[in-house]
Amino acid sequence: MLDKPPLLFKSPSFIRGRSFQSSLIVIDECQNLTPLQIKTIVTRAGNGSRVIRVGSLVQIDTHYPSATSSVLTYLREQFKSVSRGGNGLPRGLPRSAFARCAEKQL
Repeated sequence: MLDKPPLLFKSPSFIRGRSFQSSLIVIDECQNLTPLQIKTIVTRAGNGSRVIRVGSLVQIDTHYPSATSSVLTYLREQFKSVSRGGNGLPRGLPRSAFARCAEKQL
């Protein structure tokens, strides 16, 4: 593990002015971000970097995005013609039956 590059955890508020070269950028819980917030993050990807966005449309818990305006939907539409892009869907929810019920009912 000591030979590998370190893991860095950064808040979107603290990445302005940075570039991430040869990095794996994982944006977790991005369903609640706005298109401008996601632009702030993905435009910092340097040469050799990959960006993975993780989120769930059923777990939007803020007032501004909806399932149709969420950054998950926005990015899929903006990059659908990019040959090096792609989308993956998880197989099932890795939580409890109660969490699945809450997603449907709330």
